[in-house]
Amino acid sequence: MVVKEAVVKQLLTAVKDLDLPPSLRPLVMGHGLCFGLRQKGDSPWVETLEESGIVLMRLATATVSQMFGRGFTFTQIQVNANTVSKLHRDKNFLNDSVLIVVGDFVGG
Repeated sequence: MVVKEAVVKQLLTAVKDLDLPPSLRPLVMGHGLCFGLRQKGDSPWVETLEESGIVLMRLATATVSQMFGRGFTFTQIQVNANTVSKLHRDKNFLNDSVLIVVGDFVGG
């Protein structure tokens, strides 16, 4: 499924405006942040967002809804930038996952 070019530009701008921290995930090198409900140790946890993160989360949520309809439910959005991931399988997901890739890519 293809997302409109204007939406892609908005998403890219929002990612660039966000100061993503280095990834804490051992199999994912680069920068990234998980928005939404997730598990930290044995407890549920929600990331506190600055305004730029809220803008990105709203854009990403609207994009997923536009692509898959409001019936597609999710609890978190992982945003990565300049990231290389080793082969792995994520766990602890209750439903399907969606991967949306935007950007200018070289060599991949």
